[in-house]
Amino acid sequence: LCYTDFACINVVTAFDGQNLANIAWSFSIMTVTHMPLFHAIASSALSRINDLGAQSLADLAWACSQHSEVGFAATSLLVDRLKEAVDLLSSALPATLEAPAWLGYERTVRQLQVLNLRPAATRQLLDTMGIGRAPGEFSSRAVRCIRSLAGEGARPVIPGVGRGVVDTTRVFAYAEYSIGTIGGPGPAMDGCLSRESGLHGSTMAQLASLGESIAPWLRAFSLPNSSHVDRTRCAEFQVLVELCRLFAPEATMPKPQPSVVGVLLVFTTTSPCLSCLGAIRQFQLLFPEVLLEVSEPSQQGA
Repeated sequence: LCYTDFACINVVTAFDGQNLANIAWSFSIMTVTHMPLFHAIASSALSRINDLGAQSLADLAWACSQHSEVGFAATSLLVDRLKEAVDLLSSALPATLEAPAWLGYERTVRQLQVLNLRPAATRQLLDTMGIGRAPGEFSSRAVRCIRSLAGEGARPVIPGVGRGVVDTTRVFAYAEYSIGTIGGPGPAMDGCLSRESGLHGSTMAQLASLGESIAPWLRAFSLPNSSHVDRTRCAEFQVLVELCRLFAPEATMPKPQPSVVGVLLVFTTTSPCLSCLGAIRQFQLLFPEVLLEVSEPSQQGA
């Protein structure tokens, strides 16, 4: 790695925005600090900031925020420019469950060529939706549960929890809920649910992806530069689909369920992708009287 970072410094000015972002993100996720390299990356990125795409801005802003020595000014400039993409996505968020509105959101995501906004910008978009931060004590419970599922001895799956390089190939979501129904015989229940991204996901999410005879509660879509990834396998999507079935078991169509009231708290080990942020918005529209709050490792002290 030492040879690699010194070699990169010598040619960093020749890298395009995505190359710069890939290196900065990779070194940061591996908790490797080499300040001359990060200063060179930041300087090169700022010199071409007008040419950086939304994903490059998101990755660079997050990576620079992990190294305070890079400088607040550099990080702030990247964050400010990324806000333009966040604002476009905010304006594209649908206000209804109608398909044309969702096609517009998907089109905006593809035009921006963005997969994941990373923690800070993701929180901005969640704030726009009116989705608050889940309490710290809930996040601590989520961390304990996920660590037990991930198994001892493995690389940590949660940034800042445990030692070693974070295993970015494993993503988990954990939820706790307490709901009831107004004016009907619907369910009243408390519980928790956790899922890991991948093929070992929930039956409900698998059925939804195959178009089987259950209400197509939530819509997932392929993201730019990762069309091979089935977003119905994302941990957050799996959790939300199963909760839709739990909260409204008699429903046959994905329409608003205002009689369902309660609280839902969700924790994710990484920032939700743009497809899952869309699923979160759909869930919010389906259950407008369920208070939904979301957190991730960077937003809690566990």
